[in-house]
Amino acid sequence: MIERSEHSAKEAWQQLEKFLRERKYLSLREVLRPDMDIRWDLGMDGHDAVHFFPDFFEVFQIRSGDFTYDKYFDGESVNIFSTVCTLLFALFFKKFRKEIREKNESTKLTAGMLQRAIELGIWDSQRLIKQEKQ
Repeated sequence: MIERSEHSAKEAWQQLEKFLRERKYLSLREVLRPDMDIRWDLGMDGHDAVHFFPDFFEVFQIRSGDFTYDKYFDGESVNIFSTVCTLLFALFFKKFRKEIREKNESTKLTAGMLQRAIELGIWDSQRLIKQEKQ
């Protein structure tokens, strides 16, 4: 467990990078960037997240705040019929397409958000997303 103190951005980043490498989400050759989506770029799926986040919150002494798995991760199984229907509906209705795009942007989970959560000491989605867009 890391002693809770005011984490500077640089310290938080170094600790996060070490944490991700120890858990094999980041190889020694990979360069961690703030905009990396941990789901797609680091290959973390819903099953991985169930093991990762409790450990992440404990090690960095972060209060879970408003964190929920379903906001950032899909279920392990994908319903093909529902996915195809959603895509077809979005293809024909511009407003729906915009809503899907906004939903996907609001649920992006980046290394920069993890760093910011370490600095804040709490998972506050609004602050993390707001910071991400700046």
